[in-house]
Amino acid sequence: MKVFRITFILICFFALAHYQLHAQSTKRTIQKKKPKVEKNFWKDQMWYGGGFNLNFTSTYLTGTSYPGNLVYIGLSPLAGYKITSWWSVGPRLEVGYIGGRFSYSPEVLKLNGFNFGFGAFTRLKFAHLLFAHIENSTISSLYLTGAITPNNRLVTERKYINHTYLGLGYNPSSSWSYEIYLLYDFNADKNSTALPIQYRAGITYNF
Repeated sequence: MKVFRITFILICFFALAHYQLHAQSTKRTIQKKKPKVEKNFWKDQMWYGGGFNLNFTSTYLTGTSYPGNLVYIGLSPLAGYKITSWWSVGPRLEVGYIGGRFSYSPEVLKLNGFNFGFGAFTRLKFAHLLFAHIENSTISSLYLTGAITPNNRLVTERKYINHTYLGLGYNPSSSWSYEIYLLYDFNADKNSTALPIQYRAGITYNF
């Protein structure tokens, strides 16, 4: 009987030891199978986008009756850093070419110049498809004064204007996507007849 007890205890001991070794081996195997997920900062934390603007206008030279045409071609790249999955911040650039022709018989007066600007924005994404956009930017714009030099050149002046925008937008939020948004400028000139509303459209990646 005593021998039986000793044998039973030894069997239990070896069975328990075998179970512990098997459990540790299985745990190590499971841990080895888990691949390490390395985060890519530029892909996981950043998103990119941009807009394009093309505008043709028939107008008169400022303060005169000389008719003409203006063309504006603009690009506005932007990039956002994702603080969370729904909140991002980043810079926005804006650069554009402005060209014009005005009839000043028998001459044709020509305009060639550039507008440029820089701003910072924050976005809050909600309901999967919508976002709120807040932005502060400074734009350097070229304006016609209406004056003409003795050698028949248009006189221009450059103005730096600060804008504070707040608005809502729509973006389906796929890998590559498009977006449209409407902004209100709280720093718009109150003496201007121009509406303080700006409409934007563009494309985004990884938003």
